[in-house]
Amino acid sequence: MRRQIISIFVLFILVAMSTEVKAQGPDIEGRKAEIEDMLTRGRWGEAHEALEALARDIDPITNRLDVEWVEYEKVRTAVHLGVADAEALMRTYMSEHPTSIYYNDMLFMLAVYYTDNGMMEEGERELSNVNYNALDARARELYDMRMGYIRFLEQDYPSAKIYLKRVSKFSEKNYPHACYYLGYMHYLDGEYIMAEEIFRMLASTEEYRSLAPYYLVHIEYRRGNYDYVIAEGEKLLNQTTPATRDDLVRIIAESYFIKEDYAQAARYIVNLSSEAMGRQENYILGYSLYRMARYSDAVAPLKAVCGHEDALTQNAAYHLGDCYLKLGNKPSAADAFAMAKTDGEGYDTDIARESLLNYGRLKYELGGGMFNEAISVLQQY
Repeated sequence: MRRQIISIFVLFILVAMSTEVKAQGPDIEGRKAEIEDMLTRGRWGEAHEALEALARDIDPITNRLDVEWVEYEKVRTAVHLGVADAEALMRTYMSEHPTSIYYNDMLFMLAVYYTDNGMMEEGERELSNVNYNALDARARELYDMRMGYIRFLEQDYPSAKIYLKRVSKFSEKNYPHACYYLGYMHYLDGEYIMAEEIFRMLASTEEYRSLAPYYLVHIEYRRGNYDYVIAEGEKLLNQTTPATRDDLVRIIAESYFIKEDYAQAARYIVNLSSEAMGRQENYILGYSLYRMARYSDAVAPLKAVCGHEDALTQNAAYHLGDCYLKLGNKPSAADAFAMAKTDGEGYDTDIARESLLNYGRLKYELGGGMFNEAISVLQQY
């Protein structure tokens, strides 16, 4: 009986000691809750310090899952704090915890880290290894945004559209960006109705309020609505950046040119930077000046168009020849008509015949050793 009483007494002491140890030990769940609140509020520095302290109090044998959670969140806070060895920390975690329930989230974190730092190839590789279905809703949205952007950069537009269309319209952070890339792809594909709908919606967003009207002007230009391009484009000129100003000036000038308002076309096209003045732009300037009877001024831009063997050179050379005629420079006129008399597929037959006749007539008028050539050309005509 005495022995039984002693045994009960020992058991009571052990239970009491156990309760006391438990009471004095770390309140893991409570401290985790506090840390999660810090993480939710974005208090990364405080959370990281609290995680470091909690890690010292957790038994890695009896609290393995808690250890994995603490180590995972330590890496996450380090990434948000922008530590230099963030990539190494993520890879170390995956190496040391290959069976962790947070392994997929860590892999996704690494992929996002790569894409956010412009390493798209590495980011795409890691994203392809992520289990998409195991991510939570927010992470899946981020996955779709990142992968859609990568596919967009690769010009794999059908694939990019699939990813970007998954982004929820309730996402204030990602939805406007997804819509922008979708709208741009619809624009490139000639799907102007869909593109217009998206950019009109984006015009009311903070991120794209200044950029959307620029795309709307381009869409209307593609649709042949030149009055809209002129009216809205001129409003935007003072709001554009140097990178977009040349494009806007060009389509305004081309709209005036198509409407045969050559004075306005010339006025706008001369405002292009020298880098933006290509053959097409020089043709608009030269032909506009020609139609305004400013023949001396038209010579230089029309000459700048010539050189390539194509219909644009033929057209420019024909009007260049006429400019020289008006200026009384018959030798140069003959040379210009010689370029314009090329006939064949892709060339204007009427311009070729008229240029051939003018070339032969000029050779005849210039006389001398060119008489026989003139007769030959006229016979050819």
